[in-house]
Amino acid sequence: MTVGAVPIRAEQSAAPRVHLVAGTAGLVLWSVFLAVEGRGLAAGWLGNPVVLTAVHLAALAWATTVAMGAAYQLLPVALGAPAPLTSLGYLSFACFYPGSWLLAGGFWSGLPQLLALGGALITVGVYVFAAAVLTGVAGVRRWTPSAAFLTAAVVYLAGAVTWGLTMALDLNFGFWPLQLSRDLGFHLLLALGGWFTLLIIGVSYTLLPMFFLSDRAAGRTAWSVFALLNVGLIGLAVAIWLGSPAARVAAVAVVWLGLVLWLWDLQAILGRRRRRGRDVPLRHAVAGALAMTLAVTWALGMLAGLLPAGGREVLAAGYLFLVGGVSSTIMGHLYRVAPFLIWVSRYAPRVGRGPVPLVRQLLREGWQEPAFWAFGLGVVGALAGLVSAAAGLLAAGLILQAVGAVLFGGNILAAFAPRRG
Repeated sequence: MTVGAVPIRAEQSAAPRVHLVAGTAGLVLWSVFLAVEGRGLAAGWLGNPVVLTAVHLAALAWATTVAMGAAYQLLPVALGAPAPLTSLGYLSFACFYPGSWLLAGGFWSGLPQLLALGGALITVGVYVFAAAVLTGVAGVRRWTPSAAFLTAAVVYLAGAVTWGLTMALDLNFGFWPLQLSRDLGFHLLLALGGWFTLLIIGVSYTLLPMFFLSDRAAGRTAWSVFALLNVGLIGLAVAIWLGSPAARVAAVAVVWLGLVLWLWDLQAILGRRRRRGRDVPLRHAVAGALAMTLAVTWALGMLAGLLPAGGREVLAAGYLFLVGGVSSTIMGHLYRVAPFLIWVSRYAPRVGRGPVPLVRQLLREGWQEPAFWAFGLGVVGALAGLVSAAAGLLAAGLILQAVGAVLFGGNILAAFAPRRG
């Protein structure tokens, strides 16, 4: 069926909703954890339990959980193919989400057994999710840029969790000649560079033209972005394996060019939209895209020796990418996806049989503006505190970020709560 101008499949499975609710709860809990324990970030990133716990909660219990849930609803639109097997979504969730918290608990407690158990559950969950997605991919008749981005992103995700599990098992059994800089580099490349970057770009090419009624669809420029990013990521993997600093700079430069080209394409898409206005979801998406590109620019400057590259700077660049970029973008898209999913599952069957609310009435619009500014200014404050080693500024930024996350999460979770009438 079509709601407004957006085709949404009336999926009766609760799997997407379960993922979105659990992932949003993960955002709130992760943000509160950072607000309480965030001063520990000042101790650096390597081997720091606060950093390791916070990063994996953000990447897994929040961002990836939401992405999985949204995929079951959006992939048929992006791929132009049959829906993934949502029956597998329950099995995937039952493994992945508890595994995310067990893994985070392993990092916090320092217990390698929890790391191995959590990593194994996460890996099984991702493999089941990938099987569901690839089942849908098998029915693709015409490959679009969005289909290519999302399919490649899932492949990178499977690689990231497999590599992470290998490292977790090695802590228990010592079977792998672990080289921290090399193996951690591969893990971050697959997770941040492959999974999250390609996912967000693929979703942007699907959702932004639909929601803002742009007559510029993803085309040759999107394919160029796809090529640049994958060439850069593969080149970076080779550079990490060879231990070549010059090759790393060249590979990251190619990734940077892909992101800049994506930004140019986004402004062209939004410049030709018929639905005007700069609402909060759009500002989240634009701010996230800019933050991701700025973080990669920062990393390129550090690799090239043009910018300081100490522990604080590396942690700050990663924080900007994951929190200011990935999290902000997902929040913006969730403002669009969640109410449509709720409306279709709850109110679509009642159309013509009584009054039903408008999609936009399912969220508290008055909460969106303060949530955006609190989260965004909190990210800026925490970033400044990390770079300047100002503990008070870091703490204040993380608290403000948590306020924004709680407002956002409360808005989304309240919309999912059962209502009378």
